[in-house]
Amino acid sequence: MSSFSNLIFTNLIFLCFITSSLFANENVDTRLSLGVETRYFKNPPKWAGQSTDDFQNSVEGFFEVFYPLDSNHSVTINPFFRKDEIDENRDLLDVREGYWLFESDLIEVLVGVDTVFWGVTESINLVDVINQTDAGDFSGDQKLGQPMINLKFLPEYGTFSFYLLPYFRERSFSGYEGRFRGATVIEKNDSEFESADALHNLDVALRYSHYFADIDFGLSYFKGTSREP
Repeated sequence: MSSFSNLIFTNLIFLCFITSSLFANENVDTRLSLGVETRYFKNPPKWAGQSTDDFQNSVEGFFEVFYPLDSNHSVTINPFFRKDEIDENRDLLDVREGYWLFESDLIEVLVGVDTVFWGVTESINLVDVINQTDAGDFSGDQKLGQPMINLKFLPEYGTFSFYLLPYFRERSFSGYEGRFRGATVIEKNDSEFESADALHNLDVALRYSHYFADIDFGLSYFKGTSREP
């Protein structure tokens, strides 16, 4: 059995073991996903150093746990992993969600790591600026978990959200052997920041959202390090 097959088998056994343990607790909601992705390249690589393999395989999965502490407090944990057979820059172990949440009729408080979606369209979301893009995801739709403190006010006339974002998640690009890259390999160590605090710059975001009939609308403000490369 190849090392790649061993990885799939090991993760499957591990996740099944955790799932069986948590399912015994009736108060815990769990969700498990494990998949294998294969890409076929018809043409040879364009740049020196890129893998000449016709197929690029990867395995990925997540395991979501929701645990209500009482009627107002809950904990959510959603780790995600990806292992690529060729491009090590696509390898990822991330916490998409990992937070404590307090909920009431007029206020919500979230502390931890979360994935926030701003926008109403499925294709282009120009205001979706809270989370960094997971560039290792071929679809381009997935985001990295963002450390945050999120305070929401929920009056009848809309939702007011306030975010403190204490840490910047860097975007990863295809490595030396990766097929989805240009002539130059981009490494995280080459990052430069306008702020002297670099990764630890404190970003702030505000958003007001509401709806009228069938129309959803929102007003957003963001001050901090742009998630664009």
